[in-house]
Amino acid sequence: MNIALEIESKLMTVLKKYERLAIAFSGGVDSTLLAAAAAKALGHDNILLVNIESPFGVQHDVDMVLEWAAASDMPLHRLTIDPLTAEAIAENSPERCYHCKKLLMGAICAAADGYGFEHVADGFNVYDISDYRPGARAADELGIVHPFLEAQMDKEQIRCLSRHYGLANWAAPADACLASRIPYRTRITSKLLEKVRIAEAGLRKLGFKGCRVRCHDERADIELQDEDFKKLPELRSQIADAVAAAGFKKIFIDLRGYRRGTLNEGLDEAQK
Repeated sequence: MNIALEIESKLMTVLKKYERLAIAFSGGVDSTLLAAAAAKALGHDNILLVNIESPFGVQHDVDMVLEWAAASDMPLHRLTIDPLTAEAIAENSPERCYHCKKLLMGAICAAADGYGFEHVADGFNVYDISDYRPGARAADELGIVHPFLEAQMDKEQIRCLSRHYGLANWAAPADACLASRIPYRTRITSKLLEKVRIAEAGLRKLGFKGCRVRCHDERADIELQDEDFKKLPELRSQIADAVAAAGFKKIFIDLRGYRRGTLNEGLDEAQK
């Protein structure tokens, strides 16, 4: 049997248990595949996409959400929430993600309940288990279901099935909320988030997909995908201009490149 079909078979078995499913839809690779597969398993009438617009998001994700939902003819409910109104989130402790996920997923659950949907699903998968993710604890407390995890699917399998389905973002780099660019215990403000947003948008225009700009006050630490380092000699001045335009005074390239969970590296087990 084709590998993609084997993966799909496992996922379909899981999805069909739920009958109706609301999906926390960010427009990323994981939630897009989950929506497409759920619609195939359960029918469009039994799916509800719920998306949250917040200062922690990025514009290209918003664009993807609106375009894909319209093209796929799936019902989309959008919420606007500012997590910075919650002190436990703005103060940015190592538990920030727990408090943020509890707030946002709680709002998604409430919206889903208003439409008569008992189950809310997210794109959590086997790949996510290996990183420090306090938000996963919040999701479990809220009763969020994880179809990819139930089907024992990792990121490689998600991309494989996404490509099989012909989804436009199947190869898109992993993304995360902009708060993940701010070191723990540095207070998150709209101004800092906007600096990161502008800097990363500038780098994407230069062709750097999946980059990160870690914000250390006036210093930007840039993490690039490994394949993008070859562009540095030619684009050095444009990189500097793009990041400086966001308000950064010092600009560094992290020679280790992009790493998932960079800001978790300084945490010991007691802090986690």
